[in-house]
Amino acid sequence: MITVYNSEVNDDVLAFNLNRLKNQIFHLLPSNEEGEDWLKPLDTIILEVAGLSNLFPDNIKLFELLTKLEGLKAQGKDIEFK
Repeated sequence: MITVYNSEVNDDVLAFNLNRLKNQIFHLLPSNEEGEDWLKPLDTIILEVAGLSNLFPDNIKLFELLTKLEGLKAQGKDIEFK
């Protein structure tokens, strides 16, 4: 994929990073259930997804993911994971 800086990112590198982020997102649920702080890792995930979204502005899926993560953050500790 081509970034806003007109540099190409290998698809395997991008897939690796997206998979890593996916695993971090899925780890939020057990962290919440175990009473751990899951908001700090969520902030880090949001930061990374925002960066990816800025690098690849035409990728609507990254924007959709970012809005969902921001919604999760807005709910904070009061959210019930289902």
